[in-house]
Amino acid sequence: MTKEPSAYADARTQPHVTVALRMRQKGLSASSGDTIPYVICQQSSDPIEKSSNSTTLADFAYHPDEVRKDSILRLDVSWYLQTQLHPPIARLCEHIEGTD
Repeated sequence: MTKEPSAYADARTQPHVTVALRMRQKGLSASSGDTIPYVICQQSSDPIEKSSNSTTLADFAYHPDEVRKDSILRLDVSWYLQTQLHPPIARLCEHIEGTD
């Protein structure tokens, strides 16, 4: 993080900031200069987040420790395949004759 989590005006659109703010709510440390790990999950365990119509990626970002502790949270494997694996593999293979 380049600044304090509360200083981000667009926190709701940045996954690492959303996770940092949630960490602070739980009394954990999250400050400027920290690297905030996160993973993208399929659903939220927070009833307020479940009922909202928000669709930003940050709404599905959780600290890995939250996922380990919460049996409801599941990694969004489909999202990782579609956005993190398929595009670079497609770029690598596009020059190979016979692939599509």
